[in-house]
Amino acid sequence: MRFIFLSAISEGYGLNLTAIKQFAESGVKLIITVDLGITAVEEVAQATVDGMDVIITDHHLPPANCLVPSPYSIRRPTIILKDALRLGRCFQIPFKFAQGFIKKYGEYFKIKAGAEKWMLDMAGLGTLSDMVPLTGENRTIAHFGMKVHAQISAQRTAETLEEDEHRAAVSLRRRHRLHAYAPAQRRFANG
Repeated sequence: MRFIFLSAISEGYGLNLTAIKQFAESGVKLIITVDLGITAVEEVAQATVDGMDVIITDHHLPPANCLVPSPYSIRRPTIILKDALRLGRCFQIPFKFAQGFIKKYGEYFKIKAGAEKWMLDMAGLGTLSDMVPLTGENRTIAHFGMKVHAQISAQRTAETLEEDEHRAAVSLRRRHRLHAYAPAQRRFANG
């Protein structure tokens, strides 16, 4: 599994044919988009021709009278989850996708039930940054996302301190060996 992040600045927004070609040459068999692809008709068609399945997860609605791509699946929270997810919550799309994936395939891939809770930090931060109303599920995801974020941050801080202590101890041992070795060298050098 690889994650590829397209650069909106250098590659433009959304899927592009150059990326599709690179995916095909790399042997990619499945493309899962996050927050893009709802209007990528040509790109999805090319991916299909190249033997790739495409799952589009996008909270945007296509413009009126716009063709919609024919991927393996389109997951738009406004359609799938109706009132549970409203437009404008793009950070929750990967979380909801992972939640559904784990629910359906978790046992097969040996993923523990509830593993998606450790992804709540990003969904919570994204919910806050999207500046959506903090009511209902938005509030729940933001609240528990910040709790997970605090716990993960504390763990990372503890791990960093532990690594720093280890590095300091190693450095101290090296210096001690150097000082122990250096006087002996001076004795031999003096004769």
